[in-house]
Amino acid sequence: MLGLAQETLVSVLLEYREFPTRIALIYMLFSPSIALSFYYILRVTQGVLLLPVIVDHMPLLGVGALASTIALPIVGFVIDRINRPVYLAIVGSALAPITMFIYMAMGTPNQYSPFIEYLVVINAFLGLALSLPSLTVLMSRTVVVRFRGRVAVSFLALSVFLALLYPTMESRGIPLSVFIIPIPETLAIVALIIVSAAVKPWRLTQVPLAASGKSMLYFMPTVCIMASYMLWYFHVKLLILSDPSIISLAQEANIGLWEYAFFIGGIAIAGIMADRIGRKTSFSTMILLMSLLTIFSSVFLYIDPVSRTLILNAAPLLIFERSVEGYFLGLVLLLIWTELGSAKTKGRRLTAVWFFFLGYMCLFWAVDLSAWGWSIPNIIASVGRETAIFLTLIALYLSGHLPEIVGREMEMEDLRIDFDDREVERTVDAFLGQEDFEAVRHQLEILDVSSDLSDEEIHDILGDDFTEMLPLRRIPGVGTALEAKLSDAGYTSAAQLAGETPKRLASKVEGLGEARAKKLIESAREVVKKALKKSNGQ
Repeated sequence: MLGLAQETLVSVLLEYREFPTRIALIYMLFSPSIALSFYYILRVTQGVLLLPVIVDHMPLLGVGALASTIALPIVGFVIDRINRPVYLAIVGSALAPITMFIYMAMGTPNQYSPFIEYLVVINAFLGLALSLPSLTVLMSRTVVVRFRGRVAVSFLALSVFLALLYPTMESRGIPLSVFIIPIPETLAIVALIIVSAAVKPWRLTQVPLAASGKSMLYFMPTVCIMASYMLWYFHVKLLILSDPSIISLAQEANIGLWEYAFFIGGIAIAGIMADRIGRKTSFSTMILLMSLLTIFSSVFLYIDPVSRTLILNAAPLLIFERSVEGYFLGLVLLLIWTELGSAKTKGRRLTAVWFFFLGYMCLFWAVDLSAWGWSIPNIIASVGRETAIFLTLIALYLSGHLPEIVGREMEMEDLRIDFDDREVERTVDAFLGQEDFEAVRHQLEILDVSSDLSDEEIHDILGDDFTEMLPLRRIPGVGTALEAKLSDAGYTSAAQLAGETPKRLASKVEGLGEARAKKLIESAREVVKKALKKSNGQ
C-alpha cells in the first residue's frame, strides 16, 4: 500500500462520486465503428463478406492481419508521442465504413477489383489497430479507476453485441439496409459525427502518471491460459468431428441467441468484478475459471468406455465456454495492460501485447479454418486436454506471485516518482488546503478501501516523516523568517510545497520571486523523494 500514499503526492484522482455516465457514453459512441470492423472480420472468416466472391477469403484474412501486424508497433509509438490519441481513434473508426461506402457505390465487380475488396478488409483490420489502442490509452487517462472496468466493458460489450447482431439479422432475413442505405455503416458514421461535433472527446481532462511495473508477471500466465484454451478447443473439436452425427457444438446445444448473451454477460461481469474486488483478484478468478473449463469439461463431454461412443451435454458446456471466453476478453483486452508499466511507454506496451494476441488469432484461424492446408494435429485428440490442464496449473501457480494493481497506471511494488510541472499545475488546486494525512484518507475513501485500514495501518503507509508532515525547516534554504511567511500563506509541510508551481507560490508569499520559488519547490521535492525512499526501505 506504500505506492498508494506516494501516488497522492503527485496526482489527484478524478473524483467521480457516481458512475461517469457522460464519459461512458463518449466511448460507447465509438462502438458502432468497432463493431463494424469486428463484423467484417467475422464475415471474412466465414467466407461470405464480399459477394460475388472474386477473391479467396483466406488471402483477404491474411493480408488484413499482415496490415495490422505492420501498423500496431507504429500506432503504439505514435500514441506515446501525442497528447490526444482520440484523433487516431476517430481516423481509425472512420476507415472501415467509408471504404465500404465507396465499395458499394462503385458496384461489384468493378474496374478496381480485386484491389477494392482487399482495401475493405485491410481497412477493417487497420481501423481496429488505430482505434482500439488509442481508445484504451485514452480511457486509462480519463476514467477514474473505481469505474474504469465498467466503462471499458460497456464499450466492449456494445461493440460485440452489434457485431453479433448484424449476422443474426441476416440469418433471420432482416435486411441490413433501408432504401439502399446500409444500416451498420450509416450508424458508425452518424455516431462518429455525434462524438466529434457534439461531444468533442479531445476536451476530456487527461491525467497520465509515471510509474514502473512488471507487465510480464501478468503476461506469462495469460500466455499459458491462451495456449491452454487453444489446446482444449481443438481437443473438443476433434472429438466432435469423430462422431458424424454431431455437426458442431453450437448446433448440438441449440440455445440460439443465448449463446451470445452468455458471452456478453461474461464481458460485463469481468468489468464489474475488476472494479469491485480489484484487478489482481479478477485476473486470478479468470485463471481459475479457465482451469475449471479444461479440467471438468469431461463432465459434459467424454467417450463412453463400453460403447466407445461420444457422450455430449452440449448446452451446459457451450454456456460455460462462452461465459469464460467473455470474462477473459473483458478483463485482458482493454483493462490490464494499461495499468501496468510506465505511462510514457503505455502505447508501445499495449500494442506489443496485442501484437501477440493477433499472432495467436492468426494461428487459431489458420488451424480452425484449415487455411493453406493446415489441419489440427491428431495428437491433440490424445494429449490436448491433459496438456491444457497442465498449462492451467502453471498459470495458477504464476498467479500466486502477481503484484496488486491499484490503477491509475500504477503497480504498487515498484513506483518511480516523476514530478512534472504541467501535471502539478493541473492538480495543485485540489491538493492544497488539505493536510497530507487527510488527503490520503480522502483518496482511500474514493477507492473504497479506507474502511479496511486502521489509523495505525495508514501511519505505517505514510511513515514517520509524513505523519509529522515534513516540516518546512527540513527544506534547505528555509530559515525562521521564510518559514513564518510560508506558514502565513498556508504552507505547513515540505510535501505541500512539492505540489506547488513557482508562479502560484510566488503570488501567495510576499516578497518571494518566481526564481527563488522555483528553487524552493525543487528542494522540497528532493526532500519528499528522500523521505519516500526512506519509508519504502530503499
